[in-house]
Amino acid sequence: MRISLLEKREDFYNILETTLLDNEYATIQNESFTTLLVNVYLNFIASSNLPVKTFKILINEYSTSLFWWKNFVQANYVKLAVSKIFRSLLAQRKILLPEFYTDKLILGGNHRLRLFTKELDKSIVILKNGERKVFIENDIYIRSSFNLSYAPTLINTGNNWFVEEYFEGIPINRLNNSSTTDNLLNTLIKTHFDKLISITKSSVYKEEYVRFVKSEINEIINNNKIKSSETIQTKINRTFELIISKLDKSEIAISWTHGDFQLANIIVKDNYFRVIDWEASSKRFYLYDYFVLLSDIRSGKTLNSSILKFISEISKYDIADCFSEKDIYLLIIEELRFSVNEDFSENFYFCGINTHKLCLQIDKYLN
Repeated sequence: MRISLLEKREDFYNILETTLLDNEYATIQNESFTTLLVNVYLNFIASSNLPVKTFKILINEYSTSLFWWKNFVQANYVKLAVSKIFRSLLAQRKILLPEFYTDKLILGGNHRLRLFTKELDKSIVILKNGERKVFIENDIYIRSSFNLSYAPTLINTGNNWFVEEYFEGIPINRLNNSSTTDNLLNTLIKTHFDKLISITKSSVYKEEYVRFVKSEINEIINNNKIKSSETIQTKINRTFELIISKLDKSEIAISWTHGDFQLANIIVKDNYFRVIDWEASSKRFYLYDYFVLLSDIRSGKTLNSSILKFISEISKYDIADCFSEKDIYLLIIEELRFSVNEDFSENFYFCGINTHKLCLQIDKYLN
């Protein structure tokens, strides 16, 4: 998420400062402070002297567009914004941070900050103050416990941070070659199923599954540090109960999942790929990752259109030979659960607006 959006959602600069001054990865003691530049649209914080080559990840991501008429404008803006000559001029803000961070490229994020070293030999991920530790703990666990060769390799880990390999590439949704994209997605879908989904898949009784999901949702939305309304909280609970009332399966197939398995989180270079941002990892209904990937629900589609697209796409693959349309209720539960995790934080000015909108779409679909 770009800093321009984070600014509207939370006290971003205060969270940034407290996180970078007080974390286990970098022990900051009696250091001098220096001025760093903030570009809220390209989502970076950096010194004026950081080499242009360090911005390669942003150049790869923001310089291309699927719309030909945007390419020229985007590519030239990015080129100017990261250049040493225009970096300060095109920055929207200047902030003071310890000198430790002068040789790092800092990117904003939903729950975490990502730092790239000047040499681009590694990436450091630090949990933002006020965010739940599960966004780091599950990420570390899933990548440490399973042979996920298509995820960046973990180099070192801590209580609220980890260091991983840097993988250069562009998001798969920025590729213009549909044939290449289709081939890569076919490989990814099978790899993800073989390396994670199938080997962690198990069955639980419906009652156990419902109890677990309901407990997680209630723990998040009933946190007294959360700024939300009783109306929204009540709506979430009622919508959850409505979905459960439609669910007639006695057992639920669950597995470890990525949680946000969307095209923007798949980085490609020379037919090799890495799936990044495992912060939403958790045990879920085993087809949820494929719902996110194949339905395009993260691109802003309505729930109804996303479900229709998923149903038409999932039949092309042999990963879900037992899939039935009744399983849609489980996918809806998991989408509601994901939304609650993303939409509720102690850091946010107000929580639950997006989840409330999703609940209205769920109600409309179910009724």
